[in-house]
Amino acid sequence: MAPNAADEEDRPSPPLLVVSEPRSSSPSADCTPPPGHILPGEPSTSHHHHRHKSASPGKFSDGSEGISVESTASTSAASRTREEEEAIGRDHCLVTSLAWDVTYSIAETKGQPGGRWLPCPSRSGKKRKKKVILHSIVGQAEAGDLLAVMGPSGCGKSTFLSCLALRDQTFRGQIYLNEAPARKQYLSMVGFVDQHDLFYPTQTVREHLEFHAMVRLGAQVRTSAKMARIQEVLIELNLSHVSHTYIGGGRSAVRGLSGGERRRLSFATEMLSNPSIVIADEATTGLDASMAKSVCRVLRGMADSGRLVVASIHQPSSQTFSTFTHLMLLAGHGHIAYYGPTANLLAYLASVGLQCPPYHNMADFAVRCVAVPPGEGAEEAAARVVKLCTAYTESELAQQNQAWKFKANLHPVPPEATPTHAGGVNRSHKYQHLGPGWVGEEDSVEEGRMDPIMAMTAGHPSLQSLTVLERDAAESLEGPHPPPKRGDGRGGRGHEKVFAREYNASWTTQFGYSLVRQLQALQRDKKMSLARCFVGVGTGLVIGLAFRGPKGREFAQGGITDTLGLMLTSAIFLLITNFFQVAFTLPGELQVFFRERLAGVNRVSTYYVAHVVQSFAFLLVWTLAFCLVTFPLALNGLTLRQLAVFFLTVTLSNIASTALGYVVAISTRNEAVALALVPPISLPMALFAGFLVELNTVPPFLAWLQHLSIVKYTLHALVLEAFAGQDIHCPPSLSHPGEGSDGGGLPGGARCVYPSTPSVLRRCSADQHTLEENLIMLAGLGIGLLLLGYLVLARQAMTVKVR
Repeated sequence: MAPNAADEEDRPSPPLLVVSEPRSSSPSADCTPPPGHILPGEPSTSHHHHRHKSASPGKFSDGSEGISVESTASTSAASRTREEEEAIGRDHCLVTSLAWDVTYSIAETKGQPGGRWLPCPSRSGKKRKKKVILHSIVGQAEAGDLLAVMGPSGCGKSTFLSCLALRDQTFRGQIYLNEAPARKQYLSMVGFVDQHDLFYPTQTVREHLEFHAMVRLGAQVRTSAKMARIQEVLIELNLSHVSHTYIGGGRSAVRGLSGGERRRLSFATEMLSNPSIVIADEATTGLDASMAKSVCRVLRGMADSGRLVVASIHQPSSQTFSTFTHLMLLAGHGHIAYYGPTANLLAYLASVGLQCPPYHNMADFAVRCVAVPPGEGAEEAAARVVKLCTAYTESELAQQNQAWKFKANLHPVPPEATPTHAGGVNRSHKYQHLGPGWVGEEDSVEEGRMDPIMAMTAGHPSLQSLTVLERDAAESLEGPHPPPKRGDGRGGRGHEKVFAREYNASWTTQFGYSLVRQLQALQRDKKMSLARCFVGVGTGLVIGLAFRGPKGREFAQGGITDTLGLMLTSAIFLLITNFFQVAFTLPGELQVFFRERLAGVNRVSTYYVAHVVQSFAFLLVWTLAFCLVTFPLALNGLTLRQLAVFFLTVTLSNIASTALGYVVAISTRNEAVALALVPPISLPMALFAGFLVELNTVPPFLAWLQHLSIVKYTLHALVLEAFAGQDIHCPPSLSHPGEGSDGGGLPGGARCVYPSTPSVLRRCSADQHTLEENLIMLAGLGIGLLLLGYLVLARQAMTVKVR
């Protein structure tokens, strides 16, 4: 049993990576502006002046110093072949620069509160309302930079990082790598660490890394080299001491790793392939100050080793913020308020009239400068944000961040595209690269839907330059642009996929390791497995005892109804139990799969087949236990053939019910919604099984539901086998209706209700098909629903956005 590590919150910080090249100087913890800065509109002495280097390599503001990790891996790395080094990523195309121009919007539902409405033409020619999340976020970064993305909640930080990593390719703009459009290789060079740490809780740290190493690094890397790489990463991220600890979390009873360790494990997973670019969404969210500092030291070590690291952070401490070399400050509605060295932040803010108080956390001050709190003071805050965003747009710093577009010949904004008067713009030159179709000012914002920033610009002509920028961004979203070509590094609305990450492992390798992981989770989650077994055996015991009677009674007039009730109860129980189980467990696990697929770890088919095989392996054991308990108790004189047919019928019913659960759980991807759909889907299947309602009396517009009823085919197959060749006992005194009979046909009345076996079959409409036909229909429903579940999952995997 792996040890527990939940209580070890204050473990030693991981060793730091350092190189001989000096890194950027760190800003002081208080708000004392350091020397050297760029003011809005002030020319710089160099084209990349804001990317300066400084002394004190590998040191941080608290005086801590890192140690080299390269030496710890030198022995194992030297034993690898060149092909293995390339597969692991040591010979990736070196990243010297990364540049981006991203504009992003989403469709806004009618009546949705907040945000601004932008009328954009749809394919039908009608205007669709769009909410612009990111407004032309332009910038560039170099290898070795540690870029922090900050801003108030809802400013588009996570959306920007998702677009930058090409996880979401529905944006308008470009991603350039080394002054060339990003192509397929870019995806293999990027390691994306999501905001939420999602793992299989029943795996240990080493098992998790082994799974990812086997399917990420491919067959060209020997197993020994993969194990050596795992050990390197464990040392690099300071996880060696918990390598055999269960990860825990989620619904698992195992407490497992602490929050900081789980965060470092997320980084370790991406570091297996040695990416050149690391993008971390909300790197320190949910961690205390000590753990957040530890994670940021890891990020700094990655940057010191020559990688480009981009991370969004919330409320960093002064020491945490000091580890970053550059800052991108986003204001509400996705405008850049500042992008440059962190060392120049205070001087820049002071140049636009925003003076940080002494001994104040500059990160907190910067975020407050771009925040617009609701209520009193919102107008003043909105005016401040507009002033700050406008100052950056007109600054030399912004022109430097857009300089890469000149080299790429992407038609950047010409100098003439500046406001010529209050609320006006030179339309003959305005943003020529965006194309025609300018949105008129009267259509820029729907009446009554203005946010504080837009309300301020509407009332103050001197502040309308930002309004012009927002109109231009809206125009670029749905203008008459040609569809982007695949692989050109550009995204566009309506083009959900430009290119996808390639898989390094074969189908059989992915399937094998996925199946082992699924079976491992089943075996280690003992509480869930025992609970399911108890439900099957316990409920089967109750059903069997409830319908048990004297020998021969099941085929007498008083016991036939009980036998039919036994079969109906069993069929309904099988449907609800398996349907509910999948709807309860699968939605949460799907988030792990979607994330792994984006990382090139698992195909849709390998994950789905492995999960189905694992589910059906348990179902066979569960079905056997249910059948051995229920039917021998309830039916006296049960033959071996009958027991075998019952087992086959229950197995096919369980498969079909589980497949139905797959379809619903995958379609909704939400546990609460999936569970809410269990009763309304199960009830019609039980209602139209032929026992509660005579099928020939059902209205035609509902009659088709009987053909999709799993309960119907299960009930009919069980009844046909139970009464096949049985002699129905009907006393002579009950052969004809007696006096006072109401003709209701109830057992124990004045007449023989079931004079023969066909009359029993007619009672539940089981005379429509033979036993073989019912079994075939059950198998067909199961296979059809499994295929439908796969198709839905494949579709979801192409379009879903993991957050």
